[in-house]
Amino acid sequence: MNPERGTDTLVRCAWLYHTRDHTQHEVAAELGLSRATVARMLKEAKERGLVRVTVEPPIRLLELADQLRQRWASHGVREVRLVQSVSDVEEQKAVLAAELPFVLPPVAGKVVGVSWGTTLGAGVEQVPMPGSTNGNGAGGTRVVSMLGGVTGSMRAADPYGVAVQLGQRLRASVYALTAPLYVRDRNVANLLAGHESVRGPLELAADADVALFGVGDLESQSTIVRLGVITHEERRWLREQGAVGDVIGHFLDVQGRPVTAAADLLAPICLGLDPLRAIPERICLAGGPDKHDMLLATVRAGLVTRLLTDERTAERLLTDDVPDAG
Repeated sequence: MNPERGTDTLVRCAWLYHTRDHTQHEVAAELGLSRATVARMLKEAKERGLVRVTVEPPIRLLELADQLRQRWASHGVREVRLVQSVSDVEEQKAVLAAELPFVLPPVAGKVVGVSWGTTLGAGVEQVPMPGSTNGNGAGGTRVVSMLGGVTGSMRAADPYGVAVQLGQRLRASVYALTAPLYVRDRNVANLLAGHESVRGPLELAADADVALFGVGDLESQSTIVRLGVITHEERRWLREQGAVGDVIGHFLDVQGRPVTAAADLLAPICLGLDPLRAIPERICLAGGPDKHDMLLATVRAGLVTRLLTDERTAERLLTDDVPDAG
């Protein structure tokens, strides 16, 4: 360093850049130096120990995630990833969505089954395009919806919209179920399930390498109620039957058992739970207090291999008794 500038100038340069968040150009203008000189001074400040850069890892989140992973290992959970909890519901969805690319494994040339929901829809929008370092990309990749469509929904939340969005992000072929999610007539549902436009995508979904899904709750403001997928009366009836929410169209109680009576009233057009369990990678994305019971049910049902949720939900989940698998 030029001895005329001295340590004081070096410290002031580092202070302006690191503490006051000035750009190198702004620091150079204030100190009457060239930008190249500022860059050299910043490097020297680190070398002389005047600036120390530390990374504060979210140890608390890592510890909680590991505890959950160990607790639920017997149910097939291999990875848990946590984000910070925030009070605003929409902001929480955005925080969860931003982490999805770090949980999604490389899927180039594979079949990806997807569900629906606002959080999942937001997460799909964060998936990098092909050519990124996470290995996702085209080359025979196929995206298939694991359940029928819903009416009155926005593109970012409905099954078709989520599948199309992910297909665009991965430059993949997209297969959708051309049938409603719920049919209120079992005979009609059986006829639809046998049609090639439904049977073909369901067979492809059963052969998926990766399943990507969220969970729905049965609170009064849940997406499934707000969009009119089920009525308020049906919601009350489902709760009376012990249902706490749904996963790819199937209603479960808090122990992870299917609420079979619901299938008689709301016959679902979707992938079955057993075929879902057979998919090697099953990634569940959900958070917030309203999702707690359904997340617990989904894990107890053995449907999850990778979970992405938030810190407060994880803390509450750790207090629950999770019986041995089987």
